[in-house]
Amino acid sequence: GFVGSLYYGQVYNSYATGDVSGGKSGGFAGYNGDTIKKSYSTGEAKSGFIAESYDDPEIVETDVYWNTESSGTSTTSGNAVGLTTSELQGETASSNLTGFDFDTVWKTTDTYPKLQK
Repeated sequence: GFVGSLYYGQVYNSYATGDVSGGKSGGFAGYNGDTIKKSYSTGEAKSGFIAESYDDPEIVETDVYWNTESSGTSTTSGNAVGLTTSELQGETASSNLTGFDFDTVWKTTDTYPKLQK
């Protein structure tokens, strides 16, 4: 995914498209111990967006999504929302990716959303 283990730090407005395998593999992160917001993953993984999330109210996963079809799983840890390929691609992405700023940060494409800059 994008992050193997996030212990201290914050990740915003990011995406991961690569396949991951082995151990605790999540499409975006294997482990989250801090903050991830407004991000998505589309690669094949054992767990959708995050494999394991620290059980603490200070840990924040907000507006995060993964592709249930391309990941090969409907299971994830944390607060991630699973969506289908058609829900994540094209113009429909702007209505399904709640919290994403499609005016100044993200843009829709024929495939998955991309960052504007």
